[in-house]
Amino acid sequence: FGLKYNKDTLKIYPFQFEFQIKYHLEDNKLTVEHTIINHGNDTMLFSLGGHPGFNCPIFKDEQYSDYYLEFEKPETAPTWNVLENGLIGNETQPIFDEPNKINLHPHLFDKDALVFKNLNSSKVTLKSKRFDHVLSMDFKDFPYLGIWAKPNANYVCIEPWLGIADSIDSNRNFEDKEGILSLESNKKFIASYNIEIL
Repeated sequence: FGLKYNKDTLKIYPFQFEFQIKYHLEDNKLTVEHTIINHGNDTMLFSLGGHPGFNCPIFKDEQYSDYYLEFEKPETAPTWNVLENGLIGNETQPIFDEPNKINLHPHLFDKDALVFKNLNSSKVTLKSKRFDHVLSMDFKDFPYLGIWAKPNANYVCIEPWLGIADSIDSNRNFEDKEGILSLESNKKFIASYNIEIL
């Protein structure tokens, strides 16, 4: 799949970009590859993020609270609060129930997404207490991670991000935005994540 700049995109995003996304399925692993190309003469500023969502619970006679997310390494990173206006607040809160585990429950996302900036892990596994492993995601190319669902939903989104929403302290200068990336003229940027059914 692809998207390339045109006269309409240039009105709102003044860069001559090309965005390609490729899906590669091999056995039980899906690789999602993002390619950004700068066709312009100027350095291009950009960011991107994924929004994959997964049914949860998956099997009959399960509850949402039967599921948890297990990270590959011990974690101490807090989640950053998302404000009602969508900005990232200055306050954080601890979220890990164990050194590398977050238990899912219907009210986990009452205050919006869980936003992580400095995780030790680059892999997370969705597990069921009743049926063991379900799936894992490897997001090593993405420095930020969001985890989200609507309250009382029957799904969970595990979202690898290159950047995040503006903070409440943002100066609104696109060049200074946290997580913004730059790409020189006629250069290419590639980032991938993998989803594996276990």
